[in-house]
Amino acid sequence: MDFCGACRSCHLGHTNQCEAKRADMGFTHDGGYGPYELVHENIFFCAGGPSADRGDDAADIMGTGGHALARAQAVRPDIESLLVAGAGPIGLGVLAMARESDHRAMNKERIKVALIGAGGWGRQHARVFTERRDVEFCAIVGRTPEKTQARATEFGTRAYTDIGEMLDRERPDLVSLSLPNQGHFEATLEVIRAGFPLLAEKPLVFDMGEADTLIDEAAGRNLFFAINFNHRYAQPVQKAKAAIEAGRLGPLVFASWRFGGEGGGDHPHANLIETQCHGFDMLEFLCGPIESVTAQMTDKTGRGFRTLALALRFTSGAVGTFLGSYDSSYAYPNTHHVEVNGTAGRVVIEDTVRRFTFQQSGSETGEVWSAGYFNDRDREFQRTFDAYLDAMLTAFKEGQPPPVHAEAGRRALALAYASIESFETGRRVNVAPPPPILGEPERNGL
Repeated sequence: MDFCGACRSCHLGHTNQCEAKRADMGFTHDGGYGPYELVHENIFFCAGGPSADRGDDAADIMGTGGHALARAQAVRPDIESLLVAGAGPIGLGVLAMARESDHRAMNKERIKVALIGAGGWGRQHARVFTERRDVEFCAIVGRTPEKTQARATEFGTRAYTDIGEMLDRERPDLVSLSLPNQGHFEATLEVIRAGFPLLAEKPLVFDMGEADTLIDEAAGRNLFFAINFNHRYAQPVQKAKAAIEAGRLGPLVFASWRFGGEGGGDHPHANLIETQCHGFDMLEFLCGPIESVTAQMTDKTGRGFRTLALALRFTSGAVGTFLGSYDSSYAYPNTHHVEVNGTAGRVVIEDTVRRFTFQQSGSETGEVWSAGYFNDRDREFQRTFDAYLDAMLTAFKEGQPPPVHAEAGRRALALAYASIESFETGRRVNVAPPPPILGEPERNGL
């Protein structure tokens, strides 16, 4: 308050009762929202040294700030940032209490995460863990010291070349693995046997015996064991799932999957196992369990069975087609296309993240979703990993099973080997129903 200094109240030292005050800064005059503030020099006073009285004042100010924050969080528990307008005692008290509250919350809720893998997709793991406020990204393990150190320096964490050493020193809450496709088994098993919760990349492994070992070893230790089938978390896929569960398509009749691009790997069925695992997972996520497969494959390019076509039957009675290839190009538009058709309508997913369409049977008008101009998060494929981690880390913090259990990776591998058996024998192959997958919503049997 800008007091006059001349009236009876001011002479008695009761400046708060000034009879001729010139302004109440922050009330009758701008007190914090302007670029600057003009105040009379008589408002300033010498603070002197510390005293018990001032300590009481500070406690009162801090208490006021803390109470204000508590009330704000009661109204809006999703507050992520705070603007303090004003640098007076109350403003500074609010700032101090906000920092203290954030420090306590971060110490209580942050998850210590280590990454095994310093390669291309491993960089996405490092990016997303670094960007999250609820994660302490503590370490990267790689095979090459120079490359691993460069990646660790890029993301402000520590570098290791030995998994056991990293686990002993860092003791992470969660270990994420992003390794070459055919190099998953040994590192994953080491983490499991050391007793650490983990997130594995797809494919789980290339061998059914190895898959069983990983699942059994983790189950025996009651470990949180997730796999990254991030395609499920693309907006078009989530919207398709919601439409199916809401009954907008009616009973499902058929589904189709097409996904083709460039690819490598020296395994004869690399495309089927390491890439089309997304197709098996997504179709079962949307349409329920696959009951049987019939396969045709070609090695026309001489580099393994890089292109394949499958006929599917679901336990619901619906049928499906499945086309996958490494003899195509990701540069082509609509390289990924999914259609699910029911008696009452259909949904179409284009290029995983690009477009979703629902159309009711008999209607010439469809509902279309595509990411808006500023919606980069839903437009970018790699951000499907961010969306998946939102769900996965929430489950981890709450002590729940992962939303996509590693058992889903084993299931995709079982479907791949059923397809290989069908191609090699020329017969339709029945597939055993999937075991209950902890933490997943019941798959659709529509």
